[in-house]
Amino acid sequence: MNSKGITGMQITNSWGYGYLWTVLYFLGVDIYDAGQNKMSSSRKNFSNKVIMKILFPFIMYFMIIYVLSHEITYAVTFTADIKIPLCFIIINLFSLALWHDVNRKRAFIRDFIVKCKKLGLCLQRSLTNINTIINSCLVLIVFIVITAAAVCIFCMKYAPRELHMYFSFFMLADGDDIISMLVKDTLIVMQFVCLFIPPALAALLSGTIFFKTGDLIGKLRENLENIKLDVPCHNEISKISMNYNYLYVLVHEVEKEFSPTNFLIVCSQWFNLNTVLLCYILYKGDLLSYSLGSQIIAE
Repeated sequence: MNSKGITGMQITNSWGYGYLWTVLYFLGVDIYDAGQNKMSSSRKNFSNKVIMKILFPFIMYFMIIYVLSHEITYAVTFTADIKIPLCFIIINLFSLALWHDVNRKRAFIRDFIVKCKKLGLCLQRSLTNINTIINSCLVLIVFIVITAAAVCIFCMKYAPRELHMYFSFFMLADGDDIISMLVKDTLIVMQFVCLFIPPALAALLSGTIFFKTGDLIGKLRENLENIKLDVPCHNEISKISMNYNYLYVLVHEVEKEFSPTNFLIVCSQWFNLNTVLLCYILYKGDLLSYSLGSQIIAE
């Protein structure tokens, strides 16, 4: 069995991966057509694919250029601390690296799906369907990002000065009018999406791939236990040996492909944590300065 002729609808609905591939498609990672050079017969469908493939990468590149511009501005003018923009640059770079890493693995992921299906048929076992778990994780990811962005928008007036400058688009949207607030809110949402969506989806994808691999190993173990109960014939032993070798190669390929991805995920989350701690320290410092200033004025 090969990967040709498999449609995205078949993969999405009946192969136990939920809507993971659909969400990745909206982020510009098209698993369905990876490695295929088929031109869409409809100009509208083709243009939609092009838009989907470049929209999210464009947002990530825009945010990197924007943060880098702020970093240069802060360094030249000495108007604010450069720690926060520097952290945002590093996190955005890790998110972009994760997106490119997953996008580069499109053909491997599609082949993995087909090999899992083939091995399941060879083992005469149905693989565990985790559609509900994957879809719940996708909903949770979107909910957390939206909630975090909304909390940041409502609490921005209490944020450190560096964050105000960062989200005010070079101080052009530093007012309280509707346009300034819209610019700030848009930048906040874009930043949260770039920071959290790629690592979260990469982690979900990696976990799904490893779960499916472990599920296949469990099915092979069940077949071995069934053979112990009966007197195995030569054909059964040969078949088990072939499936074992095929699964061994698949496990090795998965480990080789997704170990760098997992390393990038860990690094990304480590820098996310440091950025949160840095913002918290600056926020507490601003509150302390405000309290001391108020106390001095009162005295």
